[in-house]
Amino acid sequence: MKVLEILPDSATKVYGAIDLAYLQSDAKGTSPFTYCPNKFILPNADVLNLLQKSVSANQNLQDNRLLSYSNGALGHFWECQPKQETAALKYTQTAIVAADNKLSAKDSLYLWEWQAGRILDQQNRKEEAIASYQRAFDTLEDIRSDILTAERDVQFDFRDVVRPLHRTLAQSRLDLLEVGAMSTTRYAYADERRAKELSEVVKTIDALKLSELQN
Repeated sequence: MKVLEILPDSATKVYGAIDLAYLQSDAKGTSPFTYCPNKFILPNADVLNLLQKSVSANQNLQDNRLLSYSNGALGHFWECQPKQETAALKYTQTAIVAADNKLSAKDSLYLWEWQAGRILDQQNRKEEAIASYQRAFDTLEDIRSDILTAERDVQFDFRDVVRPLHRTLAQSRLDLLEVGAMSTTRYAYADERRAKELSEVVKTIDALKLSELQN
């Protein structure tokens, strides 16, 4: 950590701080932003300090990719803390805006859209969560060919992202339809809308099957 402090602001400093913050003894996958760690190697206070410094280092760099990645990482930290949805969503939305700015980081945009969906789910904002999951799905579909032709060590996305994202989107749509079927006062679901939602579920599942074959 002391080495990072003496380094000038740079991409190396930003990524180094985030990698150090997310060190885990029992990592569940290759992407640390798709699940909440059971335990960081460093104390939570040190993790938070590193992530905050990675965000502040961007003030002089003016790099949208770094801005997106550092804010997304900090947003994920707060996502995994109890009752911190407001802070989590604030940094995650900053990450989305930066990644979407002139498509500066389209290869990570879907991660932050998915993350925003999970946070909105925690706030019981189901329809907004589904919209965010759908944007993540659409972005991932758009760049899937790039992932397929990437170097092998970059292709973490299927197990850690593609499959769970597809399943989350499909299940969220089904859950909302089930709530709508049980409540005629709050959710007045017409047959046309139900058919549309079911069609989206089928489309998502079909996309998952295609991804499995391509993978």
